[in-house]
Amino acid sequence: MTWKAPYNGGNAISSYVILFGDSTGTKFYPITSYCDGSSPSIVSQRYCDIPFTTLRAEPFKLVQDQLVTAKLAAKNIIGTGAFSPVNTEGVTVQVDPLAPLVAPISVNYTESYAQVVLTQITGSLTGSAQVLFYELSWDMGTNGYLWSPYTVTSGLQVLVTALSSGQQYRFRYRAQNIHGWGPYSPVLTITAMIKPSKVQPVIVTYEQENVKISWIMPYNGGLGIPITSYDILIKKKDGSLIRYLPNCDGNSTTVVANRYCTIPMTTFTGTTFGLVQGDLIQASIAATNPRGEGKYSDLNAEGAVAKVVPHTPTTAPRRGSLTNDNQLEVQWDFITDIYLAGGAPILSYSLYIDDGNGGDFSEVDGDTKSLYTLNSIVIQSGIASGATYRLKYKVKNVYGFSQYSPIATVTAMTIPGAPTALTVAYDDDRVKIDWTAPVFTGGY
Repeated sequence: MTWKAPYNGGNAISSYVILFGDSTGTKFYPITSYCDGSSPSIVSQRYCDIPFTTLRAEPFKLVQDQLVTAKLAAKNIIGTGAFSPVNTEGVTVQVDPLAPLVAPISVNYTESYAQVVLTQITGSLTGSAQVLFYELSWDMGTNGYLWSPYTVTSGLQVLVTALSSGQQYRFRYRAQNIHGWGPYSPVLTITAMIKPSKVQPVIVTYEQENVKISWIMPYNGGLGIPITSYDILIKKKDGSLIRYLPNCDGNSTTVVANRYCTIPMTTFTGTTFGLVQGDLIQASIAATNPRGEGKYSDLNAEGAVAKVVPHTPTTAPRRGSLTNDNQLEVQWDFITDIYLAGGAPILSYSLYIDDGNGGDFSEVDGDTKSLYTLNSIVIQSGIASGATYRLKYKVKNVYGFSQYSPIATVTAMTIPGAPTALTVAYDDDRVKIDWTAPVFTGGY
């Protein structure tokens, strides 16, 4: 604080009465420890320095940006003159910087380093004084137990090095002005890691009637860092990639732990994916950890292909040589072409027969009763001599049954019995042969 000397009244000014206003502006107090008006140096130089800490304390209790007010009166040998008017302009109160409102920002970090950016404090956060330095502090991976300054800088970017893979670190910062250091900002927490590496191409195999999509766990991104999910994209017939969450949800903890999922083959050959027999089943996968999602794998160039139920048999079943009036032997052709088999081994042939009167068909064997792997069968139960039966069959692989074959008709009959009572006699100029028709005609 400075002032001009008043008229001395004809005698030297010996001292000043110097008073400072409180926060209300109604009460004034001396500060003799810093501004003693009886001090010869202050009398002669007409100024004094008062710490802001004194003005912010009792009894003044001034706050940031509040005007510092004062009044003073001069004394000579005669007495004390009138007080000056209270100043209405001048210095306002400055304080230590306030705490930054936001935590430091990590614009990039890996397993070994982190690029930390500090947000410049402005306005009232500076304490109404110029910010000189920023201090970045860290806990050195102690879970917030032990904090230490990492660096003091006038800039806003800090490269933190020598981090340990998988270790969690905390960072905070504060600002300094001419009055001192302010409080710390909120805390930034990072873990020294990178995103997972690119997944190797998936492995696609057959598993009974399903397709198994499996993969090898990629590098997880850091020591002890978990893979939290996978994004599993499967290729459709039109070339687009889609997720199939009912069976292959990469957010499932089971799928994440096992690193595989299974989807029914019929799903691939149905409307969802639209694959046709022989199409390669392809998928692409990306792994995610707390740092983010890694790169997607290349589509697999080999593996399981789409398979279907057997193709519809083109030939009808036929009568076998063991057919007679009491039984039917029915034969059909084996499916030996792997393409006609739907791409999978044939597991059963299922024969169906009607009631001999044009009624409904019923199973002989090979479907609900048991698997049947031969290409002929003898039917005895319920066969009526001379009746004509309709027959058809279908073929099964692991993915299901084909449609029915064309229908054949077979009659329960055999060759007739031998004629009897054969006689040969003269009949004028001819020979007459006579016999009795066989009782058994081969089927009723």
